Amino acid sequence: MAEGHADNKTDKSTWIWTPNTSYGPFTFGTHLTNTPHVGQEISRQNMGSDDNAIDYRTTIDEHTELGFWNNKLITVNSDRSFFQKGTECVSADFREVTHLFGCEFTLTDEVSFFLADCDELDLLVFIELDWTIRSVSVGVDPEIYFPYPNSDDHQ
Repeated sequence: MAEGHADNKTDKSTWIWTPNTSYGPFTFGTHLTNTPHVGQEISRQNMGSDDNAIDYRTTIDEHTELGFWNNKLITVNSDRSFFQKGTECVSADFREVTHLFGCEFTLTDEVSFFLADCDELDLLVFIELDWTIRSVSVGVDPEIYFPYPNSDDHQ
């Protein structure tokens, strides 16, 4: 079994996040047609220069979304469950679990919530005003990892 993958692909408590590589059954950079658990398309944006961003729900649950850039997996977003080092982070107090991520966060006040960004790990944590974690997004930066997104050589 590849690193970052769990035996039970739908039990998020067993999913392992390997920064910039994978989260649970999802490996960043995988082509859409080879990505497991892809469900209904929920949004599509033309980003210019023939680049497209498409988001899908998963077939695992309606609370996990997959983000693709030119048909390559770049993000996994979860607003129901995200385990880090055996601790459930969604619904936890951000101040009590921030040490589990092992990085320095930049905190931005977005008026109705806070956004904690750990750029080096491509980690975003959305936080309610009472410091409760609402959702977690992990992935890779398409500008760094896929400099030629339309090339078949970079699949």
